[in-house]
Amino acid sequence: MRFIKKTMLFGLSAFLLLQFIRPQRNESTQNFGNTQIQNVPNEVQSILKKACYDCHSNNTDYPWYGSVQPVAFMLNRHVFGGKEQLNFDVFQTYSLKKQYNKIKSIGQQIKDETMPLESYRWIHTEARLTNKEKSLLVDWSDSTYNKLKAKSDN
Repeated sequence: MRFIKKTMLFGLSAFLLLQFIRPQRNESTQNFGNTQIQNVPNEVQSILKKACYDCHSNNTDYPWYGSVQPVAFMLNRHVFGGKEQLNFDVFQTYSLKKQYNKIKSIGQQIKDETMPLESYRWIHTEARLTNKEKSLLVDWSDSTYNKLKAKSDN
């Protein structure tokens, strides 16, 4: 019984001490608001904001549990990993080839239902895309890919 009490006390102490460690948050002082991809229809922009921006922009809307460790560490790993793959706020700085590859990837991942991540959709119900929203994103992705690809071929 004594061992269990000591173990629980140690675990509680470690948990409390862990709360003082704060990872860097994905919050910018700039108000971006729109993707840096040109000519994004408002309906598509709205879908991207609600389903993609938390992990693929310079501003994450953190939930209340985003301040509780070890969850904050895991969230940040996802967010910064997502930004590393695609950051809508700096999209225009990508090479043309990278831009059209990223756009193509967006459509493919929507089709494959690998994005938004299932773990994200569990909690963020607004990121559960309807068939109409998926279709809009895929059509936009295909169209934008073709435009960017044609531009690069010239």
